[in-house]
Amino acid sequence: MPLQAISSRIIDEAQEEARRITENARKEAAAIVARAKAEGAAGVDAGVEQAVDAAARIRLQRTATARLAARDAAIEAKQTLIDKAFAQASERLATLDRADYVDILAGLIAAAARSGDEVIMDPGDAGLGKEIIDSANSVLKKAGSAGVTAASEKRQIGKGFILRRGAVEENHTFDRLLAAAREEDEARVAKTLFGDSK
Repeated sequence: MPLQAISSRIIDEAQEEARRITENARKEAAAIVARAKAEGAAGVDAGVEQAVDAAARIRLQRTATARLAARDAAIEAKQTLIDKAFAQASERLATLDRADYVDILAGLIAAAARSGDEVIMDPGDAGLGKEIIDSANSVLKKAGSAGVTAASEKRQIGKGFILRRGAVEENHTFDRLLAAAREEDEARVAKTLFGDSK
């Protein structure tokens, strides 16, 4: 279902709920007024005033509750769509063709590495390791760097790599990069999807 249809449905439901609440509050006020009149003329004025005040409080409370429920539903729908956007990005990264995957990893390594760093990869990428390292080193050497080496160690890290510089390791797996991007960019993604900050 398109985002505008979801948003329109949520807004329509919230407006209908507010109308229903207002109508019920009016009926309750009328019932309270009728009871007050039935109880006698002496207390009618005070009873009517109390009934009107009570009905107004009930209407305000129910309207506020309906608005909060509609807002919460809209936020939940938006969060679901944001989750889907990041899940789709993850799926696209996981299904890159060989050439694109090599280019992306080589670019990421060249951007993050320093001379002499070791690159730890997943055993599933062992067949691509030399090609990725050679491509990254080509870029690094043009920039005047001595390049990186492939670590003999392999780890179950999924797509991406880990840079090791002595005892320090930097996680550049796709899962970690997407998590970092989400932390930094979730508000921007929401603005792009919905035209607001969330």
